Order: sequence, then structure tokens, then C-alpha cells
Amino acid sequence: MRTHSKSNLLLLCLVWTTPAWADFEPIALNSDCYNQDVVVEKTAPCPVTAVTTASMEGGIQNSGFTWFERGYVTAWLAAGLPQAGSVFVSEQSADHQFRMPASYQESNAFLIDAAQPAAVITFSTPSNYTALSFLTSSGLSKNVLGYVLRHQDGTSQSGTFTSPNWYSVADPAWAANGRVNVASFVLSDINSYNPKLYAVDIQVTDTFKPISAVDLYLTNGSGHTVVFAISAAPVGAGPFVPVEIGGYTEDIVVEATALKPGFLDSNTTATMESGTANLRSTWYEQGYNALAPQSGLPPAGSIAVSETEEGHRFLLPASYSAPNAILLDRICTNSLLKLITPAPYRVVSFLTAAGHGPVTNRCIFFHSDGTTETNQFVSPDWLGNAPGALRAHGLVNVSTRLLDQVGADYPRLYAVDVAPANQTTPIISMELSPEGCTTDAHAAVFAVSGVAAVVVPPIRPQLQLTRNRDGTFVLHSSQPGRLQACADLTRGTAGWNTECAISSNLTFTAGAQSKAAFYRVIVP
Repeated sequence: MRTHSKSNLLLLCLVWTTPAWADFEPIALNSDCYNQDVVVEKTAPCPVTAVTTASMEGGIQNSGFTWFERGYVTAWLAAGLPQAGSVFVSEQSADHQFRMPASYQESNAFLIDAAQPAAVITFSTPSNYTALSFLTSSGLSKNVLGYVLRHQDGTSQSGTFTSPNWYSVADPAWAANGRVNVASFVLSDINSYNPKLYAVDIQVTDTFKPISAVDLYLTNGSGHTVVFAISAAPVGAGPFVPVEIGGYTEDIVVEATALKPGFLDSNTTATMESGTANLRSTWYEQGYNALAPQSGLPPAGSIAVSETEEGHRFLLPASYSAPNAILLDRICTNSLLKLITPAPYRVVSFLTAAGHGPVTNRCIFFHSDGTTETNQFVSPDWLGNAPGALRAHGLVNVSTRLLDQVGADYPRLYAVDVAPANQTTPIISMELSPEGCTTDAHAAVFAVSGVAAVVVPPIRPQLQLTRNRDGTFVLHSSQPGRLQACADLTRGTAGWNTECAISSNLTFTAGAQSKAAFYRVIVP
């Protein structure tokens, strides 16, 4: 009785611990089960990434619109700022010349705003001047800047000037004839004369002392002011000439050689957003985004361990240049996943997500004994808030090569578990198909993992023969089955004959003429 109680207690404990499962191990699938390529591999043409550190509309937030260099818009070569390092004559004042920063791929402007309220402009060669002219402009709204001219002997001169809005009606030193969005690279105001740069002059009080630096600071305004260059009037007669300066704080110009948005449609056959239409956003592999190399899906062929589902391990597709996902939508209506090594499973887990999800999927398990069972699992939305197995921290638009969600917790893949009803017979294949899928919903499965079922080996039935006092015999069987007898073991299986069914005990009488026999029980 005590043994029976312990057995019940042990069984109870096993049932109670079942949901924790053992470790999930990857289930190897035939490579032909993957029907679409939805991942941009790391060797694909580079994405269009930010090439500025600040903008005229967003300051150091680097958002909205800013300047671009001439040559960036190949259809309108007259649009944009003068080429890096070039000298131009001001449209506003013909006696003013300015030299643009030497490079637009590095810091090329002094930014002064609420977030960065001060900057120091150093003169490469201190000299004395009668006046200075700042090549300047302000995004969103005009700003009033304070300045301190620092002479080489330690004396200084203070004052203020106003940097006009880059869309002011005032006559400009330079009309850029266009601007560009730093995130989307969309162009605006091409050939409109806007936005503009202005030459703002200040008089130097002490013209006999060389100027070595100028301190600038914000005194009033909510815009983002930039200064690209300084021109100066030498002592005596003569036009304003460029001054060699240093200390630029931000890169605020999109260079002419910057990568432009374009298609990546040859690197995928489908996307999470549009399925086989192969447009808009999808996944990319780690290493594709050089600025955030750890963003993206783990490398092809690697083992991915779930961040939230304990013990879940998945083998990612062997290549992101070939079909690498099982896509399920209204176009790709079903897919058969063949297991390379059939086995029974206590639970099967799908590494999955859906664009415009969630998507409910039908899953049919085919067992080696010919039986089938139908289950369901849900692919959560790849931009959803549910805890995910993997966070890619970025996606790419194959229509533009623009990145999005970089550094964010999205998009996500999820480990979704299904427990087969038949956990003793090997699963040889699985058929997946979407159920109730909306037109723009697209589920994808990248890998399958599972907890193997523990198959208990059959227990041999035990036979025992006892004799009663009345001379009869009782054959005791530990398991019910078919009782077979054999008089000659040398005949192998052919010598065994079924006598009858036996449940536990069988009583019989042996006469004087009875022959010796061997007995066995065949259990189902």
C-alpha cells in the first residue's frame, strides 16, 4: 500500500512539472520546405543610412529636412550647396567671397540652438580685420546669437547678430534650390530658390589686433542656427575674403556621393509587409547594417536561443540568399515540412511571426503509423508587444533600401508551442496552412524545435505456473494478451500456436497423456 501511494505521488509530480518541458532541440527539416526568401542577406547592396549628425529642422535629433551638396540630385545639378571646399561669390553682396567646408562627409557646420547653445570658431591664422561676415542660416525660425571676438592678446569684443530663417524673404548669399529629408531622403523645393544662406556682417572695433577665435552662443530664438564659413574685410581697402577656420561641430549636409534610395527586390522574393508582391519592409541579416552590426536576424545556419522561452533552441535556415522561410498567406496557402529524422514529440515549437498579424495557422501532424492530427497555432505580429523569442532591432524596406526601427525592440520572432496528442508515434511531416488570413497578412515560419517524447520500452509479460491441491494448474500472466504454445522450439515462429486469450490467470487440467509444452504471451 505504501508503494502504491508513492507511485501515485511520483505520477502527480511528473504531471505537475510537464509544462516546463525539457530543452527544445532543433528539428531538422528538408531544405525544400522553405518556399520564400524574406531576409535580406548581409552581402546585399548596402542600405541607405543616415549621412548627417544633425539637421536644420531637428538639430542633433537629426530629423526632418536639411541641405544637400550640388550633384546629389543628378537631374538638377544647379540645386544644392556649393561643392565642398569651393569658393563662391555672394549673391547678396558681390564683394563677399566664402569658402565652403573642405568635406561634407565630416563635421561641416557650427550648430547653435537650445540643445547646443554655444560653439567656438578658431582662426587657423590669426589676423586683424575691419569686419567679419558669417555665412549663416536658421532652421524653423530665426535666432539671435551673441558673439565674442577674441584677440590674440586676450582682449575681446562682444555683440549680437540675427541669423535669418533659411526660408526668409531676404536676399541670400546663396540659394540652394532644394532640400532633403535626412531619414527618408525625400527631396523638397527643387528649383524653388529656397532654402537660403545669408551673409551677416559685424564691424570689428579694434582693427589693429589679430583675431584668433570667435565664441558664438544663443541669446534668443527656438530655431537651429548653422554657420558654414566666415569671410573678412582686411585692414585698408579690398573685398571680403575667406577665412580659414576650424572646430566644426556637426555634419549637417548630405554629400553628393551619398547613397540614394533604391530597390532591393532581387535580394528577396517576398516581404513581411506585402508577401510575394515583394515590396516594403522585411528582415535583414546581422552585419547588413554596418552602423548597427548586431541588429538583424542571427547569421544563417546559426543556433538561435530564445530570449524569453526557456530552453528553446532553433536552427536558422542555412542561407539567406535562398528560400529561408515558410510563408503562409492567401497566395502561399500551404506547405509540407518533412522531418529528416522522424521522431515522437511531447511538444513542437515554431519560430514564427506575421506581418499585419496575428495569423492563425492550421498544423497537421502526419505520424509514421499513417494517422494524422490537426492542431492550430498563432503567429503574432512582428511589430507586436508580446515577449518575443528574438528581437531583430531593425528592418529594411526593399523598395527604398531605407532602414527602420534600428535599435528598437522590433521586429520580433516568437516561439509558439503545440503539443501533439499522439506523443508515442514518430512525426514524419507537418502540413502548415493559414486560417482566416486577411488580404495583407503574411505569416512566416523560420525554424521548428521540439521536445522529444520518452518512449517507454515494452515490458515483457511474465508467466508463472502453479499447481493447486486438487491437481489443476494455474498459469499466471503479468499482462493480458494471447497465450501461445509450442511443443518444438526448433521450428522457430512456425511452431507457436495460439491457444486462447489470457487476462491474468488461466486454470487447466493436465492429464496423464498430456505432452510437455512451452508457453508465451503476445501482448498488443
